[in-house]
Parts: sequence; structure tokens; C-alpha cells
Amino acid sequence: MMRRSFRWPAGRSRDMVARRARPRPVFPDLTSAERSAGQTYATSLPSMFIVGHVDYVRTVRLVPLGSEQTELTAEWLFSSEALADPTANIDKIVAFGRQVLEEDADICEINQKGLRSMRHKAAC
Repeated sequence: MMRRSFRWPAGRSRDMVARRARPRPVFPDLTSAERSAGQTYATSLPSMFIVGHVDYVRTVRLVPLGSEQTELTAEWLFSSEALADPTANIDKIVAFGRQVLEEDADICEINQKGLRSMRHKAAC
């Protein structure tokens, strides 16, 4: 597993700034370094990544369905306090994440237009 951190304003994630959402309760056991980083990316190759924000976690899993189709599953995990808070803007968080995933998918399709996978033949 590869792990990389990206710095963003202390205790705030990049998508929180983009949404101008009010901050939700941060996870209580984070170190000051983790809060300052704002988010941590972990990749589980070949097909999953996890983004730990200071106030929620997002997982994205990719499963090939064939040579030209891929299933993408994204999940957002929030603390029980955030889920109970009617002002937490959870729908906006998910909508923003979906928008980014859809934009990424559009760019991937444009980039790969016309490409075909040669059929894999196992060695004898």
C-alpha cells in the first residue's frame, strides 16, 4: 500500500473549501499533523483508494467488467455526530464528490476513445 499526504489549510480539506461548507466535527483521535494535512490518500492497488479527510472518509473501488467497462463504487463514511447534525450538508459533500468522479470519468472516456484491448491469450 502506498500512502501520501497533501497539505491544505489546517483542519480543512480541499473539497470543504470548494463547497464553502460549514466544518463538521473532526475525528477526535487525529494528531495535529493529521489535522494540518487535511486529508490522507491511501491506494490499495490495483483497484481501490481511500481518502481520509478530517471529518469523513471516502472509498472508491474500481472493478473491470470487461475490456471496455468498469464498475466504480464510491462510499462516503461519516461519524454518527455528523449524520445526526441536520446542518452538516452531507448531501452537498456527496454531490460534489459525484461531480468530480463524473468529470474524471468523462475525461478518461475522451482520452481512451477509439482504443481497444487486445484479447489476452494465456501462455501454453
